[in-house]
This record gives sequence, structure tokens and C-alpha cells, in this order.
Amino acid sequence: KGEHLFKADLQGADDLVLSIESMLQLHHRDQWAIPVVRSEVANNVGIEDIYGCIQHHFQHLTETGLLYQHRRQNLRDELIERVKGKMVLKLLDVIERDSRLSSYISKVENGEVDYYSAADEIFKLIGSRLAGEGISYEDVQKENRL
Repeated sequence: KGEHLFKADLQGADDLVLSIESMLQLHHRDQWAIPVVRSEVANNVGIEDIYGCIQHHFQHLTETGLLYQHRRQNLRDELIERVKGKMVLKLLDVIERDSRLSSYISKVENGEVDYYSAADEIFKLIGSRLAGEGISYEDVQKENRL
């Protein structure tokens, strides 16, 4: 990671570099000092410096184990998002097929109940149904085959 000052040949670039560096000193994450690299793409200035900073940062992430940690966190987040997506689709299907649950949708649309309260009630009803039915992995698999 790094900050790149493009158009470094323009007036005020030196002041901008100092301002960026000052702001970055307030933000020290991962023990990594974020470099500010001046570049002028049109004149091919600073491109190798940017590439070097990218390589150096990759080396830092690898040596500190942060790359591994970030990748694990990304995989975990992706798994959770996929599970949430499937749960939402299943939940919507359950709500649509159950007249008591789906009645909350029209109640919200008609202003009879606020959506926070409706969501709480739907959650209570579905939660008690799931707990009462003792849904197992096999049950979920059967539902997914339909």
C-alpha cells in the first residue's frame, strides 16, 4: 500500500507531498510506514519506485504473516456472505409460503406496524419454529434438493 502523487511536476506538488506524509504519520497500521511516491506518468518518472514499493509491501505482508491473515479473513468473510445469501433466499421462501409470516409484509406496507417490529416478530416466529422442529443437516439437504 502506498500513496502515489501523480502529476508531481505541477506547482504545489511539494506542499501536497508534505501534507500527505503528515496525514499518514497519524495512521500507522500493521507497523507499515506508507510511502508517498512522486510520479509523472507522461514522463515515465517514479514508475519503478511505485513498483518497488508494491514489492516491498508484499514482502512486509508475507514476512509478518499479515498476507496469510488477510487471505484467511477474506475467505471467512466470503463464506459468511454466501451462507447469508442462501439463508435469506430460504427465509424469504418460508415467509412467502406462510400466511402468518407474510401478513407482516402487508402490515408494514399499510403502515399498521413498523418494519423493526415486524422483523422482530418474524424472527421470533421463525426462531421458535426452527428450535421446535429441531432442524437437522439432513433436513436442510432434503430442502435443497427440492
